[in-house]
Formats: sequence, structure tokens, C-alpha cells
Amino acid sequence: MQTSLDAIFKPKTVAVVGASNKPGSIGNVIVNNLLRYEYKGKIFPVNPKADKIEWLQCYPSVSAIPEAIDLAII
Repeated sequence: MQTSLDAIFKPKTVAVVGASNKPGSIGNVIVNNLLRYEYKGKIFPVNPKADKIEWLQCYPSVSAIPEAIDLAII
């Protein structure tokens, strides 16, 4: 059963706005934590200056992501 809060507490897609390859930055720590703790959904890093964050394709904006996003971390 899906509830109205599932997008927040059980998101299937997450956009990380401000994702970064710079070690120790907040955007880098968030992406790495999602990967390290084996988040099961799709992760969409957003940074107009990067092509990839870790091994994930990076998007220049949230509107460029080809799927609906359940949760955005800014």
C-alpha cells in the first residue's frame, strides 16, 4: 500500500542538487552515503559543471532529469 508520505520516507528516485566530486563537501558526502548504505532507488546527481559524480551520470538541472523525482536533497 502506498501512502502520501512514501515519496519522502521511501523515495524511488532522489535528486541530489549540488552533488560534487570534491571529497568532504556536503554534496559529495550525501551521494557517497546513498551509495555506501545501498539505497535501492535511483540517484540523480545535479551539478551543471560535472559529467559524472562517482560513476553516476550527472545532470545540469533537475528539469534535465528524464524521470519523475520523488525527493530532492538540496
